[in-house]
Amino acid sequence: LQYMSEHLKDFKSTRDITAFMLEALSRAHHSIIATHSGEYWGCGTTTLLGGCLAKLPLGFIFLCTSIGDCKAFHYSPKYDKFVDITYGNRQNITDPTDCGGRLGPCKELAPDLRNVSVFGYPCEEGDFILMVSDGVHDNLDPESLGLEPEHINT
Repeated sequence: LQYMSEHLKDFKSTRDITAFMLEALSRAHHSIIATHSGEYWGCGTTTLLGGCLAKLPLGFIFLCTSIGDCKAFHYSPKYDKFVDITYGNRQNITDPTDCGGRLGPCKELAPDLRNVSVFGYPCEEGDFILMVSDGVHDNLDPESLGLEPEHINT
């Protein structure tokens, strides 16, 4: 967050924002590693989802980077519609212990980058972006809860 805040003035395009978000992921990983001297087996790991809402000449776009299985959703009150912006970031939905990727020492000192991704979604004024941890998502997602569509009251 600090890195992104310090570089807001440098954002000129969606490509710039994406590059800064990926650099922020790298810095977060190195910060985790730096907290432990020598004994990396005891160093923690974490998933991360970071995003940025940018105003472009043609409107707004929400950009986010994800490593792991946190989720980002877009809600449009105008169309009363939810969209899973991070659709597909959870590769193994049957194994809740496999988040797909994580920062911290997973492979020696390297992070697990199996599902690191960048997502973008157009937004309008008044829209909502919801960013949730995998735990929140797992407790709200009917498929994760083993519910069939006919058992959901909408």
